[in-house]
Amino acid sequence: MLCLVQRSAKICRNRLVGCLITSLYVLLLSTSVFFGFFSDSVNYLSITSLARDYETFHSKAAVLFHAVVVLIHGTVFIVLAVKFGKWSAGWNMGLVVSVLEEEEGEDGKGGIYGTNALSLSYWYGRGHEKRDLLMMLMFLVFAIATRMPCFYSRCSLSSSGNGVLYTGLYVGLICVGNVVKWVACVVSYYDCRARVLEKKDDVEIGSKAKGFAT
Repeated sequence: MLCLVQRSAKICRNRLVGCLITSLYVLLLSTSVFFGFFSDSVNYLSITSLARDYETFHSKAAVLFHAVVVLIHGTVFIVLAVKFGKWSAGWNMGLVVSVLEEEEGEDGKGGIYGTNALSLSYWYGRGHEKRDLLMMLMFLVFAIATRMPCFYSRCSLSSSGNGVLYTGLYVGLICVGNVVKWVACVVSYYDCRARVLEKKDDVEIGSKAKGFAT
């Protein structure tokens, strides 16, 4: 019994360390994407500020130039937003892989984490990019919707005496949203994994059938 408890504690510790390592990779990747958003916004603001003096003398050319700048930076922003939605779905599945996936030959002791978990999540998610993007957009809208009542009610202000109630409601909505998101990620992981393993079994059965036929 004691050996079983020690083995379970070791597996949980290894899984926790693996999940933390994967989280660091996800943090690095997401930070780079947010830096892209920030640089695009700063570049747009700097260009428009430099064009203000030119606008007073050449209004038509300035309007055309501003329209081109808005088109370019708007396109970059939309592309980054779509890519971030797809990548965030893979990153979330990578965290799920770090917790649930077992490395072959290790009897579940090692687990998969880091770049291996992210690569495996990309492999599992191939062909489901549109569904994952819609799922991330849905949770983004849900997150914004759950935060709007707090901003509307000014839950940070306790002058009315209901600040604690509003804050508790705000935190509860965020927790519910996070739980639903991770449950959806786990369900998506098992669905994608089952489809990949099913295709793998079909390929192996087909190769064996060809071998028997020859």
